[in-house]
Amino acid sequence: MTRARDRRRACLPLLTGLVLALTGHGAAAQSGGVECPAALRTPGARSVAAEVLADLRVHKDNTDPDTAFRTFQRNFGNAALMNLPGTEYADNKAVFDRIDRATVAACFPPLAALLTNIEQKPQRQAQQREQAAAEQQAAEQRAVRARQQADAEAARQAAAAVEAEQQRADEANRALRAEEQVLDDRQRRQLLADEAERAQREKERLQQGEQRAAEAAAEKARQAEQQRQAAEAARKMQAEAVQKQQAEEAEHDRTERAWFAEASKPRNVLVNAYRNYIAVRNCAASRDGYAVVYVVPERLEQARAEIRAIEANALRQDPSIDKDAAWQEANGPDRLPDPDATPTDQMLKAIGQAAVEGHTYNDQGQTYCATAAYIVDQLAKAADPASGVVRKDF
Repeated sequence: MTRARDRRRACLPLLTGLVLALTGHGAAAQSGGVECPAALRTPGARSVAAEVLADLRVHKDNTDPDTAFRTFQRNFGNAALMNLPGTEYADNKAVFDRIDRATVAACFPPLAALLTNIEQKPQRQAQQREQAAAEQQAAEQRAVRARQQADAEAARQAAAAVEAEQQRADEANRALRAEEQVLDDRQRRQLLADEAERAQREKERLQQGEQRAAEAAAEKARQAEQQRQAAEAARKMQAEAVQKQQAEEAEHDRTERAWFAEASKPRNVLVNAYRNYIAVRNCAASRDGYAVVYVVPERLEQARAEIRAIEANALRQDPSIDKDAAWQEANGPDRLPDPDATPTDQMLKAIGQAAVEGHTYNDQGQTYCATAAYIVDQLAKAADPASGVVRKDF
């Protein structure tokens, strides 16, 4: 089960997790006047917390601060339940339930630093994208200016070559005219005809060279314009992609808020509680008589007492609720599935449910049963907030 499904299915903003200390100091850590409780500074708690935080760091680039914090709470709670001695876990559970962000800052500086880093990640990414775009645009402008300068230099050299060639032709004409003075009329006419033809051919050659140079310069200019247009189109496509992503995220947020509003209605809260209680009861029955069980009898009795409190609270909020109809609905398909559940989440849940129904024991079945019991417990605390407060015994 993912953190999103736990939060949504519980339909509460009160899904507090179990976060443990990572400081490793023997003395109490201080932050903003909040003292780190001794229960969060034990060797066992530090070992569990370090393992959970290491796993969270692997996924830090794909989450936000609130989700990372809740993920740490949930994963630590599961790890503490599985790894800490039963007495230590039971004695300190009340302390775990009261942990807030101020306590996290006092007890877990690495976690606080990680959350700060995640919060600043979107701003850094936006600055990097803007800087990259500006550098790319500047490079493109420099390239265009360099191509224009090269084209201008090529045109200048071509014009100089044409002018030099024309000067040579003029000098040849002047020399020819000087020779004509010593030749007879016939020879002069023949020479003049031959020279005129040669000059005409030379002129045509020069004109063709000028035309080819002009065409080459025009082609380079056309290619440069095409590259500029392609770069502009790429920037527009990138901007449109960012806008589309932002619109999709906004629509996802709207869908989540609508789902949460519907799931928070008293009748839907009761159906959700029924469904998870049924799962807990099935988990208890699945391994009845085995040495290794999913749910111990004491936990089943606790869930039964909690479901009564949840049912009573829902009926106080909405006396028109039909309990029998709600129970029937809880035995059927989920009408309000978690919108954030991925195909992998659904597959793991199905594997766990199949293990329970098949009376086999595996990690997926344990997660399936533990999650159902956790949701019933959290809904009961929401129905009676005083039940989660440690009573003063002195």
